[in-house]
Amino acid sequence: MRRALAYAVAASVLLAASANANDEYVDFTLPGGAVITCEVLTPAGYEAGRAYPTLLAFPPGAQDLEMVDAGLAWWEYEALRRGYVVISPAAPRGVSFRSGSRDLIDPLVQMLVAKYPVAGGKLDLAGVSNGGVSAFAAALDHPERFRSLTVLAGAPPSATELANIGRLDGIAVNMFIGEFDPGFRESMEQTRDAFTAHGHAIHYEVVRNSGHSIFVLQGPGAARVFDRMQ
Repeated sequence: MRRALAYAVAASVLLAASANANDEYVDFTLPGGAVITCEVLTPAGYEAGRAYPTLLAFPPGAQDLEMVDAGLAWWEYEALRRGYVVISPAAPRGVSFRSGSRDLIDPLVQMLVAKYPVAGGKLDLAGVSNGGVSAFAAALDHPERFRSLTVLAGAPPSATELANIGRLDGIAVNMFIGEFDPGFRESMEQTRDAFTAHGHAIHYEVVRNSGHSIFVLQGPGAARVFDRMQ
């Protein structure tokens, strides 16, 4: 009963925080013709043309619009509370950003920052599960565009790219994994160890009593994730 009450309170607070926020789907047509649909959250009082802290959040699973909406459960509450713009793209043609659509990330980012100016000039970058792998891919390809990288869970797409972890120097890296998530544990521990060997201090946290989907980091629970980003 206490847990149900806590969830009800969190939901009411989120509704209040989101009352004057905006949630819309925006299509971006890239050079070459590919169209990427993004769900864009802007905070209450948003002013077009003004620079805001901005989070690019890659969705989990199939990375379609349904997964975009599901993935935003980890970011929406705290992002809006802190005055962030949040942008979450759906993979075009059903081809993941971690693989076949990877080359579309940078032209998409260029269009995003032109439409939504970014405070400090660099995006925060995040992803859940498959989105976490996609986030690593984006950061490794264009580290100059990102201020922080946060995954719940996630790791570089391949061992070859793990060897290039030094490309992420200067980016604040935060890695969260559920205590009961054996599928990602090995790759994330290898990534953590590679950062350590390189001399790059990161935040690596095993979240107790959680599986692959770390639900305790949704809603108000995301505060500790955003604290790490900032």
